[in-house]
Amino acid sequence: MIKKLMHVHLSNIMYARLYLTRGRNIFWLLTSLASTTPLAAPPAPPATPIPIENLPAVNPANNKLAQVPVSPPLYFTNIYSVQAQYHVLFQGLKIVTMTENFTRNQNTYHIENHSVATGFAAMLKPEKIHTVSTGIVTANGLRPTAYSQTRKLDPQRNVYADFNWDAQTVMLKDKSGTLTVPLPAGTQDRLSSMYQFLHLSLKEATTHTFSMTNGNKITDYVYNIMPNQSVTTPLGTFVATYLSSLPQNNSRRSEIWIVPEHGNFPYKMILTDSDGKKFTQVLTKLKITPH
Repeated sequence: MIKKLMHVHLSNIMYARLYLTRGRNIFWLLTSLASTTPLAAPPAPPATPIPIENLPAVNPANNKLAQVPVSPPLYFTNIYSVQAQYHVLFQGLKIVTMTENFTRNQNTYHIENHSVATGFAAMLKPEKIHTVSTGIVTANGLRPTAYSQTRKLDPQRNVYADFNWDAQTVMLKDKSGTLTVPLPAGTQDRLSSMYQFLHLSLKEATTHTFSMTNGNKITDYVYNIMPNQSVTTPLGTFVATYLSSLPQNNSRRSEIWIVPEHGNFPYKMILTDSDGKKFTQVLTKLKITPH
């Protein structure tokens, strides 16, 4: 019995190592949902940080919103910052910890993400990934101007994207060289796409198509949208909008749960690869600070 348990645990660790070796950043799940409708003016932000315990959660007993103070919509039309932490799990084994900071200054933004291998995954490959997105904030959301991802152990896998919106092109740079390609309207990168959700209203939408770059290519995605779903994280249970990619010829798909009461902030993502293995990214800490 002990040998069997050890075999299962080691198998999980080897899959975690494969995950880190391939360098799959689960943030590719997060999509750009470009809106063409200007945002309505939001209410004035609160003067103090919004603690997570004051955000609206679902009461499991009756599946209705619990009677707790509700914060105003968290659109990024005011200057404030966001600090978030995620855990990436594989079959219950935590393999990556992500810490992320979003800051806005007037009409510009800056996002930094640090992804670090943890637990046995760190023993096998102590990879650290640093990802940065910078750009401007428009009436239709975020417009990235530069994106980069650097790795401690695999620098040959570093990528960079330079957006030229005037020329409608983006320069992509990786180990194979530099390539300039057409830039579809509303394209996001892996980080900015997460915060693009906060500029959108998905109440009437049933599907969505979008473009996103990972630094070495631009890919189009299609998602189905289902409102009034439920998501449970270490922060509680919340009413969520569920997005799922359309079926492909294999098991590969992605799923995202965003919480409308918290400005469509993504709380959970699941990536299923072509072999059917699932990787879950779940929000564990969130702090939003108006300036």
